[in-house]
Amino acid sequence: MNKVLLSTAFFLTLLGQISGQAPKTAHEFNERGIEYYLKEDYARALLDFNQAIKLDSKDPVKYANRGNAYYMLGNYNKAIADFSQAIKLKTDYDYAYYIRGNSYFAKGDLNRTISDYDQAIRLNSNYAWAYRNRALVYYNKRDYEKALADFSQAIRADPRFAAAYSERGDTYYVMGDLDRAIADYTQALRLEPNFLVVYNNRGYAYYGKRDYNRALTDYNQALRLEPNYTLAYYNRGLVYQERGDYDRAIADFNQAINLFPKYIDAYYFRGVAYAGKGEFDKTIADQTQVIKLNKKYFGAYLSRASAYYMKEDFNKAISDCAQAIKLAPAVWAYHVRGLAYYKKGDYKKAIADLEAALRIEPNYEYHEQAREFIEYSRQQIRGRR
Repeated sequence: MNKVLLSTAFFLTLLGQISGQAPKTAHEFNERGIEYYLKEDYARALLDFNQAIKLDSKDPVKYANRGNAYYMLGNYNKAIADFSQAIKLKTDYDYAYYIRGNSYFAKGDLNRTISDYDQAIRLNSNYAWAYRNRALVYYNKRDYEKALADFSQAIRADPRFAAAYSERGDTYYVMGDLDRAIADYTQALRLEPNFLVVYNNRGYAYYGKRDYNRALTDYNQALRLEPNYTLAYYNRGLVYQERGDYDRAIADFNQAINLFPKYIDAYYFRGVAYAGKGEFDKTIADQTQVIKLNKKYFGAYLSRASAYYMKEDFNKAISDCAQAIKLAPAVWAYHVRGLAYYKKGDYKKAIADLEAALRIEPNYEYHEQAREFIEYSRQQIRGRR
């Protein structure tokens, strides 16, 4: 959620009727610059703001306007210089502190960002956007309690601030409070019924609560609003997979991959869905693609190892488990490798791996199977003597 929105409301209040004649005064250059800015022609806006400042270098608003043009062109240092000049000319200019804070945020200077938002709020205690943007900074710093407090302040200042409800919902989500997250997402949608990302995020919160029907309803609505919404296809695929509807899951993962061919998680979970259908060659193909994209993707090695095991290619299963264990010594990697060693008749190694799995988690899902195969292996060893 690395985002700080630049409000154009400030400009809208200044924009007046512009005549077809060439501007001559500072006011006329400034107004035409605003018009270019609102048309997203920032380069021309900048030229006009330059002229306005040449003709009137004492107006803080004109520096703020030029700073906004620099901001939109990605020249944050010059934007900061102009906002600083605006503040020098008008020390109680709350908007200039706010927008300079946005520029510091874009540069990754979070401490100065917060300092400017603090000052904007001191000057205007009902500055909803300043509270909201400061909340985003705290969110990015993982200081979720402060983020919640600021989102709540933004909502108190502007009870119809849909984005603040949505982002407070995001904060509750990462804190594990899914019910409050859903409540905030729902309020955001009451205020903005076509708020696309909120349908996706609320769907994910419902998914976390295993309320798959409501999750599907939200993802379906997101896709009605935006038929090329990659993330909604992916998330809906996860719901179908959890319900064991592998064909629909695969269809959604296919759509996600078509829209974003390097969508690594979509390949991974499509591979898992193919395994659910017993199509292990397709599982292997998808997990191989995942590993090409990211050689440290633990789950792909483990999923591919399981597929190789099911195809009775025990050497490849052992190799993939070994790679998975290098990345993260997890229970299932030792378990699958232990079973593969058993199938190969290497009973000592089978015992070692299955005992390693039990040491990590004595009561994991397949602990009884592990203990059985340890005993079978011991019997085989005794039988050889």
